[in-house]
Amino acid sequence: MRSEIVRGYDVGGRRRQWSFHMRMLEFGREPLYTISFSYRLKSVQALVRPNLIHCSMFHCKNIKAVCVIKAANEMIFAVTTGYDRLVQVFSMNVTRGDWIILLALVVSSVPTTAQGVLMENRHIIVLIGAQDGVITIYILEPCDVCSGGTTTARSTEFRCRGQKSAVTCLYIIKQPSYRDEFNCLVSYGDGKMLMLTVKVDRVLPKCTVDKTKHFGTLMCQEGNKFSKVIGWCWEDVHIVCGGTSDGKLMVWRTKRTAAPKHVSTISIDNSPITSLTTSINEAMRFVAVGSSSGLISVFSFHGEIIVALSPFTVYQNPVAGIALDVLRSCLLIHSTSRNGQFSSYEITLSRKSVTRLAATYECVLKQIRDFADANESGFIAVGDGMEVIPPPTKMKNFVGKSIDQNNK
Repeated sequence: MRSEIVRGYDVGGRRRQWSFHMRMLEFGREPLYTISFSYRLKSVQALVRPNLIHCSMFHCKNIKAVCVIKAANEMIFAVTTGYDRLVQVFSMNVTRGDWIILLALVVSSVPTTAQGVLMENRHIIVLIGAQDGVITIYILEPCDVCSGGTTTARSTEFRCRGQKSAVTCLYIIKQPSYRDEFNCLVSYGDGKMLMLTVKVDRVLPKCTVDKTKHFGTLMCQEGNKFSKVIGWCWEDVHIVCGGTSDGKLMVWRTKRTAAPKHVSTISIDNSPITSLTTSINEAMRFVAVGSSSGLISVFSFHGEIIVALSPFTVYQNPVAGIALDVLRSCLLIHSTSRNGQFSSYEITLSRKSVTRLAATYECVLKQIRDFADANESGFIAVGDGMEVIPPPTKMKNFVGKSIDQNNK
């Protein structure tokens, strides 16, 4: 067995009170990475401005992507990736402004996108897509890092044979619980889309990843690519959506053992799709699409029947991120632009063509690259730093209906 220290960093906290050393242990063909933390102060200091974190606190260079693994009780548990090739797993209390980097990992190429999921046994699975076409899957064992504990991260790499184009998007298809396996959509810069099956061995623990054979490979039109992908399960069927670089929303359906069947291609506008999200209530599934022209379009799905709600132009520059709150009587569409404008629009479901502005917010960040929904804690925007945007109901100019009242 060979052991060596791979990297050492001072990370986390306003005064860099967290530090770690990554040690690689070789057991045969599969390396084991052990992360040792040290903690120099008694408590994590709150930030001067709790909702804004300068980039240098997290990454040496700008932040590329963010994903929220869990958000509850004013705590956010999330992952960021940066141009410095670091993957940071952190927790944050949005009320006090306390934040801790729980784990920092180094990837071989510049990461382009990130997804994460919390399994039933509390193991965390993090998927990182990179510029060189490699997808790295980390399985993180839970531990009490706040007391200076040690955790381990086992990694598995996946590269589609002959694939050298950058990973443009990853999307974990949501399911009621994550026990032993799940599916993930992946799109590449050469216009291909695949579905992966990630299986988790909870005893070792480790992950294995393979192409979902019946799904095959979906192709975008020549010269274009899928900039964003999403999917969901409906009865025994997967519904898959891809937003293209020429402004189209393409939809497929596939049973668990059958090849995908094309359902529809919807032209949004002639500008690239920059954001894509989905949410559901008891009766309907909704999909929201953001474009580089600043246009937002919303669709309702009833099985394979797709109904377009009125599109509306929100910004004069690209939509950086989008999120949905589906309530009983209305739909709230939250979004942010690349230059830091945040807005929430409300659509009354009984009158689907009526859209009104519910709230606006001016972000401090002006070069937003990614955006994630943190439930009742608000939203996270990243770029040349990280900013927590409060939920619209806590904004002074909120004029929409109460979320609590709509859920009663």
